[in-house]
Amino acid sequence: MIMKNIEFIMYGIVLVYFYEISKTILIFGSQNEFQDHVIPNSFVPMGILIIALQFLLILLSIWSFVIRKKMVGKYDFDYLNNHIDAWK
Repeated sequence: MIMKNIEFIMYGIVLVYFYEISKTILIFGSQNEFQDHVIPNSFVPMGILIIALQFLLILLSIWSFVIRKKMVGKYDFDYLNNHIDAWK
């Protein structure tokens, strides 16, 4: 039961990851609006690195869901409730 709740919380966190990467891309894309300001030379490489790492975080999260479903299978609570032995 706890693992199922953790997985459902992680689904919500992945949605937050998508929001954060879209916000980062929006900030990264707005650099042309600030031509008159001093933007450091490291802005573009750091922006690309941050977007790549956020994308990697999303991929690894989704991959962990796939691995869990492959190794554990679906949550069958009727089976678990009928075959639990509280005395062991």
